[in-house]
Amino acid sequence: ILVIAAGAYALTQYEDKKENTPVQYSSQNTGEARQESFQESVVYRVATEEDYSNFEEIIAKNQMIQALPENSKIILSFYKFEGDQRILEKSYLLSEGSIKEGSIEDFDIKLIMHSKYITVLNENNFCQIIQLAKQNSDFGTTTGISKVSLLWKYKGVLGYKDCLGL
Repeated sequence: ILVIAAGAYALTQYEDKKENTPVQYSSQNTGEARQESFQESVVYRVATEEDYSNFEEIIAKNQMIQALPENSKIILSFYKFEGDQRILEKSYLLSEGSIKEGSIEDFDIKLIMHSKYITVLNENNFCQIIQLAKQNSDFGTTTGISKVSLLWKYKGVLGYKDCLGL
Protein backbone atom coordinates (compact mmCIF):
# COMPACT_ATOMS: atom_id res chain seq x y z
CA ILE A 1 0.00 0.00 0.00
CA LEU A 2 2.88 2.36 0.79
CA VAL A 3 4.38 1.70 -2.64
CA ILE A 4 1.08 2.51 -4.35
CA ALA A 5 0.64 5.69 -2.28
CA ALA A 6 4.21 6.81 -3.05
CA GLY A 7 3.64 6.12 -6.74
CA ALA A 8 0.41 8.11 -6.78
CA TYR A 9 2.10 11.01 -4.98
CA ALA A 10 5.03 10.98 -7.43
CA LEU A 11 2.61 10.94 -10.35
CA THR A 12 0.71 13.98 -9.06
CA GLN A 13 4.00 15.81 -8.52
CA TYR A 14 5.08 14.92 -12.05
CA GLU A 15 1.77 16.14 -13.51
CA ASP A 16 2.09 19.47 -11.63
CA LYS A 17 5.66 19.99 -12.88
CA LYS A 18 4.78 18.93 -16.42
CA GLU A 19 2.35 21.82 -16.77
CA ASN A 20 4.82 24.44 -15.50
CA THR A 21 8.23 23.38 -16.72
CA PRO A 22 9.53 21.87 -19.94
CA VAL A 23 10.44 18.20 -19.75
CA GLN A 24 14.10 17.50 -20.37
CA TYR A 25 15.18 14.29 -21.98
CA SER A 26 18.53 12.58 -21.91
CA SER A 27 20.49 12.62 -25.14
CA GLN A 28 19.95 8.88 -25.47
CA ASN A 29 16.16 9.26 -25.44
CA THR A 30 16.13 12.18 -27.88
CA GLY A 31 18.54 10.31 -30.14
CA GLU A 32 16.20 7.36 -30.27
CA ALA A 33 13.23 9.60 -31.02
CA ARG A 34 15.14 11.39 -33.77
CA GLN A 35 16.23 8.03 -35.17
CA GLU A 36 12.63 6.80 -35.32
CA SER A 37 11.35 9.97 -37.00
CA PHE A 38 14.28 9.97 -39.41
CA GLN A 39 13.66 6.35 -40.33
CA GLU A 40 9.98 7.03 -40.95
CA SER A 41 10.84 9.91 -43.31
CA VAL A 42 13.44 8.01 -45.38
CA VAL A 43 12.47 6.97 -48.89
CA TYR A 44 14.86 4.46 -50.45
CA ARG A 45 15.45 3.77 -54.11
CA VAL A 46 17.88 1.73 -56.18
CA ALA A 47 21.37 3.25 -56.12
CA THR A 48 22.63 4.66 -59.44
CA GLU A 49 26.08 5.58 -60.73
CA GLU A 50 25.23 9.21 -59.93
CA ASP A 51 24.53 8.22 -56.31
CA TYR A 52 27.95 6.56 -56.08
CA SER A 53 29.63 9.59 -57.64
CA ASN A 54 27.85 11.87 -55.16
CA PHE A 55 28.86 9.53 -52.34
CA GLU A 56 32.54 9.95 -53.19
CA GLU A 57 32.21 13.73 -52.98
CA ILE A 58 30.09 13.67 -49.81
CA ILE A 59 32.15 11.19 -47.82
CA ALA A 60 35.46 12.94 -48.56
CA LYS A 61 34.08 16.03 -46.77
CA ASN A 62 32.85 14.08 -43.74
CA GLN A 63 34.45 15.06 -40.41
CA MET A 64 35.13 11.46 -39.43
CA ILE A 65 36.93 10.76 -42.71
CA GLN A 66 38.97 13.92 -42.26
CA ALA A 67 39.99 12.71 -38.77
CA LEU A 68 41.11 9.22 -39.84
CA PRO A 69 44.79 8.37 -39.41
CA GLU A 70 46.93 8.66 -42.53
CA ASN A 71 47.61 4.92 -42.65
CA SER A 72 44.01 3.84 -42.07
CA LYS A 73 42.63 0.99 -44.13
CA ILE A 74 38.86 0.96 -43.93
CA ILE A 75 36.83 -0.75 -46.62
CA LEU A 76 33.21 0.30 -47.13
CA SER A 77 31.32 -2.06 -49.42
CA PHE A 78 27.79 -1.73 -50.75
CA TYR A 79 25.56 -4.61 -51.75
CA LYS A 80 22.08 -5.21 -53.11
CA PHE A 81 19.86 -8.24 -53.33
CA GLU A 82 18.85 -9.99 -56.51
CA GLY A 83 16.33 -12.58 -55.49
CA ASP A 84 17.77 -14.11 -52.36
CA GLN A 85 21.42 -13.49 -53.31
CA ARG A 86 23.52 -10.64 -51.99
CA ILE A 87 25.42 -8.98 -54.84
CA LEU A 88 28.42 -6.77 -54.08
CA GLU A 89 28.12 -3.51 -56.03
CA LYS A 90 31.06 -1.28 -55.11
CA SER A 91 33.78 -1.04 -52.49
CA TYR A 92 35.76 1.98 -51.33
CA LEU A 93 38.99 2.41 -49.40
CA LEU A 94 38.63 5.17 -46.81
CA SER A 95 41.66 6.92 -45.35
CA GLU A 96 42.54 10.34 -44.00
CA GLY A 97 40.38 12.75 -46.00
CA SER A 98 40.25 10.54 -49.06
CA ILE A 99 38.20 7.86 -50.67
CA LYS A 100 39.19 5.58 -53.54
CA GLU A 101 37.09 3.00 -55.27
CA GLY A 102 38.52 -0.46 -54.77
CA SER A 103 39.32 -2.97 -52.06
CA ILE A 104 42.31 -4.52 -50.31
CA GLU A 105 42.77 -7.81 -48.50
CA ASP A 106 44.71 -6.46 -45.47
CA PHE A 107 42.05 -4.05 -44.17
CA ASP A 108 41.79 -2.79 -40.59
CA ILE A 109 38.00 -2.51 -40.66
CA LYS A 110 35.52 -3.67 -43.27
CA LEU A 111 32.05 -2.18 -43.31
CA ILE A 112 29.33 -3.62 -45.50
CA MET A 113 26.01 -1.89 -46.05
CA HIS A 114 22.98 -2.21 -48.30
CA SER A 115 23.28 0.22 -51.23
CA LYS A 116 19.79 1.65 -50.67
CA TYR A 117 21.30 3.83 -47.90
CA ILE A 118 23.62 5.59 -50.31
CA THR A 119 20.59 7.27 -51.87
CA VAL A 120 19.74 9.14 -48.63
CA LEU A 121 23.29 10.00 -47.56
CA ASN A 122 24.43 13.59 -47.22
CA GLU A 123 27.41 15.41 -45.69
CA ASN A 124 25.88 15.52 -42.22
CA ASN A 125 24.13 12.18 -41.73
CA PHE A 126 26.80 9.50 -42.33
CA CYS A 127 26.78 8.30 -38.70
CA GLN A 128 23.00 8.42 -38.56
CA ILE A 129 22.75 6.35 -41.73
CA ILE A 130 25.20 3.76 -40.36
CA GLN A 131 23.13 3.48 -37.18
CA LEU A 132 19.90 3.18 -39.19
CA ALA A 133 21.36 0.45 -41.41
CA LYS A 134 22.66 -1.37 -38.33
CA GLN A 135 19.25 -1.10 -36.63
CA ASN A 136 17.62 -2.56 -39.77
CA SER A 137 20.17 -5.42 -40.00
CA ASP A 138 21.47 -3.99 -43.29
CA PHE A 139 24.96 -3.36 -41.96
CA GLY A 140 27.88 -5.52 -40.93
CA THR A 141 31.43 -4.99 -39.80
CA THR A 142 34.52 -7.09 -39.40
CA THR A 143 38.04 -6.28 -38.34
CA GLY A 144 41.30 -7.45 -39.81
CA ILE A 145 43.47 -6.50 -36.82
CA SER A 146 43.16 -6.99 -33.06
CA LYS A 147 40.98 -4.75 -30.92
CA VAL A 148 44.05 -3.44 -29.10
CA SER A 149 45.66 -2.47 -32.42
CA LEU A 150 42.39 -0.86 -33.54
CA LEU A 151 42.14 1.18 -30.34
CA TRP A 152 45.71 2.38 -30.66
CA LYS A 153 45.62 3.14 -34.36
CA TYR A 154 42.20 4.81 -34.33
CA LYS A 155 42.47 6.52 -30.93
CA GLY A 156 41.95 9.91 -32.60
CA VAL A 157 38.52 8.89 -33.88
CA LEU A 158 37.16 6.95 -30.89
CA GLY A 159 34.35 9.51 -30.69
CA TYR A 160 33.19 8.20 -34.07
CA LYS A 161 33.16 4.49 -33.15
CA ASP A 162 29.39 4.35 -33.72
CA CYS A 163 29.98 5.64 -37.25
CA LEU A 164 32.21 2.65 -37.85
CA GLY A 165 29.61 0.25 -36.51
CA LEU A 166 31.87 -0.78 -33.63
